[in-house]
Amino acid sequence: MKKNPFNFSEKILHFSQFLYLTLSNFAANNLWESAAACSFGFVFSFVPVSLIILTVLTSIIRIFPEIENYILNYTAQFYSVIDVELALSNITKLQHIHLFDIFLALWVVWMARKLFASIISAMNRIFRSISHRKTTINQLVSFISEFVLVIIIAVVILSSFLMNKILEFSFFDTMRGLFPRLFSQSSNLFFSAVVYIMLFTLTLYYFRVGSGTKPAYRICIFYSILNTLATLILSQLLNGFLNVSNYNVIYGTISTLIILMLKVYFFFVIFLFIAQMIYVSQFFNTLILNELYLLPDLFENRFFRKVRRVLFINPVSNEASKNTIYFEGGDIIYDENDISDCVYFICQGFVTIANPAEQSVKLINQGSFIGETNCILGKQRGVRAIAQTQCKLIKVMREDFLKILNTNTKASKKAMKKITREV
Repeated sequence: MKKNPFNFSEKILHFSQFLYLTLSNFAANNLWESAAACSFGFVFSFVPVSLIILTVLTSIIRIFPEIENYILNYTAQFYSVIDVELALSNITKLQHIHLFDIFLALWVVWMARKLFASIISAMNRIFRSISHRKTTINQLVSFISEFVLVIIIAVVILSSFLMNKILEFSFFDTMRGLFPRLFSQSSNLFFSAVVYIMLFTLTLYYFRVGSGTKPAYRICIFYSILNTLATLILSQLLNGFLNVSNYNVIYGTISTLIILMLKVYFFFVIFLFIAQMIYVSQFFNTLILNELYLLPDLFENRFFRKVRRVLFINPVSNEASKNTIYFEGGDIIYDENDISDCVYFICQGFVTIANPAEQSVKLINQGSFIGETNCILGKQRGVRAIAQTQCKLIKVMREDFLKILNTNTKASKKAMKKITREV
């Protein structure tokens, strides 16, 4: 991200506005439910994806038979979900392919896409106002994701096995004697490291491609690192607090599945929250304008609406700073015959609107927009706007203002009500 010229207090305010927009959009998009759908999709796809991976690995097992025991050792924790040993045995014994086998294979591939379809659906919910991809593109992204995931996991398992074999060479005997604990856990450490690298890569892929809006690579990389670190910390915390044996008494053999679902659910909450942060980061200026136009009234009594007004009355963004204009008391902001090519938001001060035709004067307070009616209709101003006190205004060009109305139902309703009253 580019460095901005804001001082420390402005940076704190900017971060507060950013966090509020992320949380409010996260809640408005009901991403808690999307995280649950993704975690269910993961569990629903776990067995089909595992079967596909095992099918890919069978050809490798025929070349390196020892890898089978290596796979069984690492997958023992999932035996309550899928019997890996039985699945490998059945796949390797398969000699002839029948029509029904082809049907089952296609069905497995189709069911495995449930996870990726859930993720794409959640990403579309976050970026829906910007992204307009066709369903066929979403399906293609899901199948590509599935194919890439299978290949990566197969490569990770094979690489971990080969590294374990390499470390058994006599060349490493001296180092093995010096660092016995490190060498005994080397396979686990390597496997975990590669898993998190894979997680980073897939997260980066979804943030960049799955969003449909192509955020800048630096933004995607930064948030992918943040997502990976948050997942690592969460995993360590859950492993420290959760004891599978305690749940075996209550849930029996499905306790592994339940704890797996819990971990996956929290992962997707983090993943979708960070995806929402990317959306806010990418379209911060537009979202700020939305908040400004829907800012609660000066005389609003409800606490949270008051907080929202205080939080956004002085927006902190590069775009707002660039378009901030200052007027002294008595200065004319625009005259009645001027072209309506922009609107103004009053950050500080008071503005009077003089209507010569009606011989009326109206006082407009801080936190309000002026000039939007004729700007929307494409007419000349028709009235004179005068700074009553020292004023700080933000100028919003007509094109940017119309984007707000086209993408925000509440904003368009508010504008229509004002037009109806004034025309």
